[in-house]
Order: sequence, then structure tokens, then C-alpha cells
Amino acid sequence: MRRAAPAEMARLILGRLTREHLAFLAGLAPVAVLGLEPGAWDGAPADLGASSVSIMILSGFIGSRLGSCGRTSLEVLGPGDVLRPRLEPDGGGGIDCVQSWHVYVPTEVALIGGQFSRHMTASPEFGGALLDSLAGRAQRLACQAAINFQPSLQQRLSLTLWRLADRWGRVTPGGVRLPVPLRHQDLAALVAARRPSVTHSLGLLRREGLVAPVPEGWLLVGSPPSPGHDAAPVGGGVW
Repeated sequence: MRRAAPAEMARLILGRLTREHLAFLAGLAPVAVLGLEPGAWDGAPADLGASSVSIMILSGFIGSRLGSCGRTSLEVLGPGDVLRPRLEPDGGGGIDCVQSWHVYVPTEVALIGGQFSRHMTASPEFGGALLDSLAGRAQRLACQAAINFQPSLQQRLSLTLWRLADRWGRVTPGGVRLPVPLRHQDLAALVAARRPSVTHSLGLLRREGLVAPVPEGWLLVGSPPSPGHDAAPVGGGVW
């Protein structure tokens, strides 16, 4: 198991680090890093210890799937995101909620213990940046919820892929490449639809030349659809 320098994690939180930042981090010991292989992950290996231990994704992507009352939702997490995989999900109101995890590509996560957390939150700048990160995550979930009210499934898919590409996409001559190999069932959980409907709507988007599967994920062509305007002909892909 390799160990990550605190500066590696801090850079994901703040971006650019100054000399003052590096001096502040100098007293922290390197943090243990856990490597995860693609596939289902139980989220609770012995390496994580207590439920209070958090992890930060250093590289790669993890899907957090929540199921309740026969339906599922999905949140895609990537570098810089912090989570507590051993924290029991709480649906509220006595509603059962089951969580599962999927690793999409070889992924590294840093195990955040008490020393690192206390040291980071002692700094208003680092503590504020962590709160900004958590607030941004909540805003992205709310944005996805708004997208899922769009009546056109094609538009929901297109907006969702572009939303993810805005964070992790890479611009190439042929379009924007999203390096997350989301499966049809993953996209269905993201956009609140059934997998067969997603497969059909993706086929329509592919015929329009707007999206295409690539080995590392998805290729998006053109520009993001404007809110209020279907990414496909009116009536197409309504679920």
C-alpha cells in the first residue's frame, strides 16, 4: 500500500498550493492509499477501520448507488470527492435505503484519519474549501434532480452526460471525451429511467451523431443542449 503526501490531497481541494500552504502541511504524515480494481466494491474493507473514517478519491471514479422501494439512484464520484463508505444510509421516516458501490476504472483512495481531519479543519482556508466541496456536491445532486424532471429522456441523457463532462471531460478534435465507462443501467439510475428506455434513447442520440461510446467512456459531439430545447426532435424519447 503506497502513501500519499498531504500536499497531493490538498491540491485536489484547493487547486494551486502556495508556499504558505506547503508549510502548513509540513507537519502531517503521509496518508495511506488504497487501490481499488474495477467492479463491485463492498465499501467496507478492513483497511477502512471505523465508520468515522473518510476517504478521498485521488484518481478514478466510483458510483454510489442507493436503492429504496424498488427504485435506485446513482451518484458518480471522482477525484477530490470525500465520502464515508461505511456510514449506514438513512432514508428517513423509517424508509429502508440500501447502498452499493461500483468502481469504474482503477481507482486510488486516500484514507483520512483523525489527525489529517483535525489539522485541515484547523485552517479556515482548508476547512472552508472542504465545506465548499461538500456544498458543491449537494448542488450537483440538486441539479441532477432538476434535469430528471425534463420530460424527454433523450434530453435528460444528453444534459447528464454534458454535466459530467463539464467536470471530468477532455476536449479532443472529435468532441468531448468523458472518461467514465457508464453502463446503460448506470445511466438509467442517473436519469430516473428504465434501462431498455435508456438503450433506445441512446440509439437515437447516436443516430443524430450527438453521442458515441468509446473505450474509456463516452464521446459527446457538438454543444450542450440548451434548457427548454430538446436535444432530439420533440416527442422523441419521452418516457
